[in-house]
Amino acid sequence: MKRINKRLFATVVLILSFLLTSCASFPGKKLPTIETLPDKSEFMNKPSICLDVNFFTHLSGAHKKPVENVTAKGIFIETVEQVTKESNLFASYTFDRFKGKEMDYIIKLDMTNYGNMGTAMLSGMITGLSLFIIPSRATDNYKLVANVFDKSGKELGSYEVEDSIRTWFHLFMLPLAGKTPNKTAKHVWTNMLKNVYEAISNDKLLLYSSMQYENRIAYYRGSILRQ
Repeated sequence: MKRINKRLFATVVLILSFLLTSCASFPGKKLPTIETLPDKSEFMNKPSICLDVNFFTHLSGAHKKPVENVTAKGIFIETVEQVTKESNLFASYTFDRFKGKEMDYIIKLDMTNYGNMGTAMLSGMITGLSLFIIPSRATDNYKLVANVFDKSGKELGSYEVEDSIRTWFHLFMLPLAGKTPNKTAKHVWTNMLKNVYEAISNDKLLLYSSMQYENRIAYYRGSILRQ
């Protein structure tokens, strides 16, 4: 009995090892690829924001509620911070909810990873038992919901974008082993967030102002009053 358990354990380990090295992930490309966000460098006064970030996993079927994924949330926060910092859209930002009232706006970001874990595991086991001759594919779907609030708590806008990554398991995926699920997921998340930031900018939900422009308006108003 112990020998059988050891053999079973060794088989599972071998399959998992191949799964980790004989796979490659690719973005679903359901959204436009955004390289550069709108340029706000002309504005001297940019808004400050509080980012309320959450990550949920919903892989057990439609009848169960999504559960918070703390590990994925940490990785997602790193992605959000990088995109936010490089965007130059904001004067400052914080992830501290208690400082939300000190910021001009609050942007709530809820990312949900959904799909069917059972189907993915079954197809992966079939591929592993066939020594990776039979290929299999797993799909991770992602939905990002963004809600924008002013400091009083009034909702100004809501946005929703979806994308996915496809991971193939096959012997011929070994040369593409560098395309790991984590790297591809970060790439997809980055583009999803950029799509949201671009939409928020295009809808002009956040207030930007130029000190030079405001002084000029004040000067003209003063001139009119003196006349």
